[in-house]
Amino acid sequence: MKILLTGAAGGLGQPLSQTLRDAGYSVRGVDRVSSPGAPIGIEVADLLERDLCYELLAGVDAVVHLANHSSEGLPDKQRLLNENLIMNTNVFQAACELKVQTVVFASSIQALGMGDLSGEEVLPTLAYLPLDGQLPAKPTNVYGLSKQLSEEMLRYYAREHAMKCIALRFPFLARSPQHANRFQDGVDTSRINEAWSYLSIADACRLILAILQNPLPGFRTYCPAAFDNGLGQPPSELIERYFPNTALKRPLETLDSLVDNSRITEETGWQPQDQWIFTPEPVSLAV
Repeated sequence: MKILLTGAAGGLGQPLSQTLRDAGYSVRGVDRVSSPGAPIGIEVADLLERDLCYELLAGVDAVVHLANHSSEGLPDKQRLLNENLIMNTNVFQAACELKVQTVVFASSIQALGMGDLSGEEVLPTLAYLPLDGQLPAKPTNVYGLSKQLSEEMLRYYAREHAMKCIALRFPFLARSPQHANRFQDGVDTSRINEAWSYLSIADACRLILAILQNPLPGFRTYCPAAFDNGLGQPPSELIERYFPNTALKRPLETLDSLVDNSRITEETGWQPQDQWIFTPEPVSLAV
């Protein structure tokens, strides 16, 4: 199978290219910048150029589309929203016309909403817990909005053109245990709608590989995360303190995680392998 990997020079793209190559896939990597130390050669390409996307997608079997401006990548909100949507439209439409049947898209957990970063207390707006891919989107910034709108595009392509489209609402992607524990200093309620979730980059790579290896017709959103949470606290305590009015899909006493990966496991066989959060000494959870 030949795969086009966009964003191949990024923090997820580089290890993913290695994972895919090790699994026997032929990977064509593109990004807006080169990376001499990357596992594969990376072509410099601007996905805002519509015609170029047709050239890049010609002859491939699947596209793993990671390339977008990040939530902190552009202070110009109009440009962030416009360019993310243009890139995604160019890639998705070219894939459709060239009969590339599989699209794996790096969406974001910020499609569910992210709190104000001013330091003020943030209250949850999640429809329910634990998190899963069926949670309705409710973005609170233009980055999350760009991801929600792109998910709707993929829903259209899957429905009208019988494509296999998977949107991955990635949480914070951690490179290492030390990186995963960066939020241990106090309770940051700006991440409350993410349920302080995280995922190791290695687990993200394994998930994308599992998706490519399994027949998954239609459109899906997945919300993958490690079983533990970034605060290192028991789910029951966090729910009682921070989510007292949030509906629960399962009884509180049966919850061992704030994220439900069961559908992903049922459909792909994937489960997160890394649990990196250090359990802190008991501290007050007072808001």
